[in-house]
Amino acid sequence: MLKLISGTLVTVVDTGGRDLNFDGFSENRPVVLDPSVLFTSLDEPNSDGRLLPRTAFRSATTADFGGDILGRNTFFLDGVANLDLGLVKNVALPWSGQRLTVRLELFNALNHAQFGFPIVDYASSTFSSVTSTATIYRPRTLQLALRYSY
Repeated sequence: MLKLISGTLVTVVDTGGRDLNFDGFSENRPVVLDPSVLFTSLDEPNSDGRLLPRTAFRSATTADFGGDILGRNTFFLDGVANLDLGLVKNVALPWSGQRLTVRLELFNALNHAQFGFPIVDYASSTFSSVTSTATIYRPRTLQLALRYSY
């Protein structure tokens, strides 16, 4: 079975600022200084911020509303690409109607790593770094089963 899922959308936020729109939350979206980074796929954990550089943004002020404030869901995360395989061999035994079934199953056969969310808080010192694998990630798993039918 081949499972392909496109990447999740994510928004960069700035929790280090003030409550600029007076809604009771200090979480705002930053201002975009470099529009070439918009709609980038953040699928390379070893990029060390090259895909989403801190210099492409700045904290918003009250004068920025209606201007170049970053929109919601402007970046994509790594999707899912898994291949699960199952191999089956039926062996007829010399006794009447008896057989042995050998089944090998490989889950995530190509061992494609799925990384977690990058830090998307502009105020964080680890902004744009990926620090873990995805919660749904399972490394390659093999399962062998024998079945004797009589």
